[in-house]
Order: sequence, then C-alpha cells, then structure tokens
Amino acid sequence: SEPGQGTRVELLLPTADSVNEATETAASGGASAGHALILVVEDEPGVRKVAVRFIQSLGYDALEARDATQALELLRADPRIQLLFSDVVLGSGQTGFELLREARLLRPGLSALLTSGYERAVVSADEAVQSGVGLLRKPYSLEQLGEALAQALESGTV
Repeated sequence: SEPGQGTRVELLLPTADSVNEATETAASGGASAGHALILVVEDEPGVRKVAVRFIQSLGYDALEARDATQALELLRADPRIQLLFSDVVLGSGQTGFELLREARLLRPGLSALLTSGYERAVVSADEAVQSGVGLLRKPYSLEQLGEALAQALESGTV
C-alpha cells in the first residue's frame, strides 16, 4: 500500500472437498447429476452467478434468467428444462410464486424450488407448501442446495 495509490488484495482459496460429497448426494436423487437442466431465476447478477456455479459444480446443467419475463421465454423455447429454481423476490415486481404459477400453465408438473433471504419468506413458506414447492432459505450451502435440488427432481416437486 502507498498513500494515494490504493491497495491491492489477492485471495487464493482452495476448493472445498465437500463438493464431491454434494455431487454424490445430488446424483443419488431421481434425476442424475448432469442429466437435469435447471433454470435459475435471480434478479441480482452476483447472486445468480453464484447459484449457477453451485448448480454446475453439483453436476447439473443450468440456464439463467434475470427476471420472470426472460424465464418464461426460456421455458417456452427449451423443453429440456426440468426444474425452476427462482428467488421469491424478483426485482421486476413479480414474485417467484407468480412466476411459478405462470410457468406451470406452460409446463404442468414442472419441478420447482424457491429461495429467499428475507425474513418475510417465513410467511411465504405457507404459500410454498400450498404450491407444492420447497423454500430454501438464503444463504444456503452447496450441500443444502444439492439436497434440495435432488429432492425436487426426485419427487417432481418439493
């Protein structure tokens, strides 16, 4: 560091050994890892990027959408999508529950998993149960995501 010049920080982190365990957990579900295409819907680009990387590290394929409109376009265009993984609070003013209702009009029986970091998501948990979908609280670990995805794919819905 030098006054007026700023500071450069570089972090080198090892990969976690638990990725292999989470991959095995996901692969033991009804849809084997690498054979399921998951649509990730998240309005925050950084959070979306992490979710996609987690999903790919678990052995699944992932498509990403920044909002409900783009997600519905992808669902219309790609019949290979097996699961919708969406944030509950989408920046477009639409919720993950509303997106799921519209998605299931296009694709009845579409598997889904919703996620939220907001405390009011506890209230949304009742709506999730009524919708037949799981609600994964943020922040979640790779292992928690792997288990939830495997369960959602195995049962058709969580």
